Amino acid sequence: MMWTVVVLIVLVLAGFIVFLLRSQDRNKKNLERLGEEAKPPVEKPAEQETVPKESLPEVKTEAIVKETVEPAPVSVTEDIVEAPVETVPEIDKEEPVPQEEPSVELPSRDYPKYDNARAVEQFGLSQEEADIFIVELIEQIENEIPGLETAITNSDFSAMEEIIHMIKGSASSLGTGGVTDVLEDFNNYCKEGNNIEVATAHMDNLKHYLNDLKLQFGS
Repeated sequence: MMWTVVVLIVLVLAGFIVFLLRSQDRNKKNLERLGEEAKPPVEKPAEQETVPKESLPEVKTEAIVKETVEPAPVSVTEDIVEAPVETVPEIDKEEPVPQEEPSVELPSRDYPKYDNARAVEQFGLSQEEADIFIVELIEQIENEIPGLETAITNSDFSAMEEIIHMIKGSASSLGTGGVTDVLEDFNNYCKEGNNIEVATAHMDNLKHYLNDLKLQFGS
């Protein structure tokens, strides 16, 4: 009995699906027929009326005689007096004076020595533990230097500012002076400056004080 019910349900579903498909086909044909009826009729171009040649009036052409009157030659004999040519003195051309480009003020290199006492005071670290964090800071700066050099080559100040801002946060949280001050000035310039010569000078300062940091903490 159950199988009979299942078969009936399947047959009913199949019939319903066939009904839907046929309805869609009829709707599609009706839409196509309505689309054809909705198209505006194509007007045939009006045939141009041709006038038979016989009805055109004949035009008679008459010869037009042009009289050419040649004027009598007039001989003018005048004495030609050559006017003296005045010589204009040559004016000395002044050579353009090359304009000097305004000098660019480069960043100085007089930052104080790096001091990591901040890490000892704020984080409660021993001096030995604070020095270990400085070694990690040195490695972080060295890893970011190639990206900075690429940004300088491409004059991409946005990329420079992003990299400098990241390592500046690490350096300033551990101490003051040295690389922290260099990164602070470098970051501020990248926000508003656009002179690649100044950016290169900041980069040179960063490398210089990074070497000082290595010597100071024995890395």
